[in-house]
Amino acid sequence: RGGAKTRLGLLVPAMELGFSEQLFQEAWGELEEPALQGGWELFTDSLGFAIYRLHDQQSGLYEYKVFGCLSDCPPQLLTDVYMDLQYRKQWDQYVKELQEKDCENGKVIYWEVKYPFPLSNRDYVYTRECRDLDVAGQKSSCTTLIIQVG
Repeated sequence: RGGAKTRLGLLVPAMELGFSEQLFQEAWGELEEPALQGGWELFTDSLGFAIYRLHDQQSGLYEYKVFGCLSDCPPQLLTDVYMDLQYRKQWDQYVKELQEKDCENGKVIYWEVKYPFPLSNRDYVYTRECRDLDVAGQKSSCTTLIIQVG
């Protein structure tokens, strides 16, 4: 597979906590062939990453998928960066607050991003999970993030 790849999505309005095995298998499959039927459009393609978006007519918001390859970054390092909130606070200058919180159905991450004037700060609530997958005899880690803007 040549390097770490990640899938990122924005889901609105309901946040599912926990990810099914099917979702992980679909995310893995999309690394080989992105599923872009149903109105997905290329938003930008830069530095080896393609970002697609799908407009939700009802909410006016977008769902995003990001595909790319970091050939000089081992997959485990990328996974560690996504999963380690304390480390993110060290390298991400835009973190105002970042913490894991317990809620009724599991754990979520609350992230307040600080932006310079005249922009307002943004709040994000998301879940993330990492699993080791065995697909066609090949073992790999898959980090799936579902982000809901608050």
